[in-house]
Amino acid sequence: MLTASKLRTIDIISLDRSSQVSFDQTQFQRVKDVVQTLKQMTTTQAELVVHPLSSYPNIFALHFAEQELGTAEMNKVQARYAAYLKRLGDHLIASLAPIFIFAAAPDRANIEKWLNGLPGLTAPVVMVDALGHNSTPWFEAGMTDKTAWDHLAKIFKADLSIRDITITGEKAFIAKQARQGCVYAVVENLHSRFFSLRVEKALTFPNLNV
Repeated sequence: MLTASKLRTIDIISLDRSSQVSFDQTQFQRVKDVVQTLKQMTTTQAELVVHPLSSYPNIFALHFAEQELGTAEMNKVQARYAAYLKRLGDHLIASLAPIFIFAAAPDRANIEKWLNGLPGLTAPVVMVDALGHNSTPWFEAGMTDKTAWDHLAKIFKADLSIRDITITGEKAFIAKQARQGCVYAVVENLHSRFFSLRVEKALTFPNLNV
C-alpha cells in the first residue's frame, strides 16, 4: 500500500487489456487485488470522483447569483467549498476501494498535489482522462461517446469485476427539478451498466437546488 508521501497515480489506459502498447500487468493486478480483497469482505466496490477542484476558479459563480456577491457572501461560498473538500478528502482517506478520478489533463497536477496532501490515503488512485471538463472518458481518437462509456464499463466490470460504485465530485445541482452537472452526467451514462450506483450528495459540489 502507498503512503500519501509516496502516492503514485495510475492511468486507466494502463489497465486497458485491449491496449497492448500501454497495458501494465503489474498496475492492473494491483488494482484487481484490491477489488478481490473487498469482494471477500463485502462487495466489489470502487470510488469515482468527478472533476475534483474544478469548481475552485469559478467558485463564486456557482452561487447562481444575478448580482455581484458581497464579501460576506463570497466568504460563505468559499467556506462551503472548503468544507466539501475536507469531507471528500476524509472520505477518500477512509476508503479501502480503488479510487477512479475523472480529470482533464491540465487539472491533473493540482489534483495529484491535493491527493498527496491527504495523510493516510492508501487506496490505489486511477486517473481517467476526460475530454476537457466534459465527463466523457477519453481512451483514443475516433471513439464515440457511447463507445468510450462502453469501454470504461468493460474495464470496470469484465476486467476488474467492479460492481458497486460510489460517485462524488463536481459539479452537481438540481435546476428546474432536473439533475445537472458532470456528476449526474456520469450517473446517466453508467446507471444502465451497473448493478449498484450511488451518489453521495454531501460529497458533491455545489449540491444546490436552484
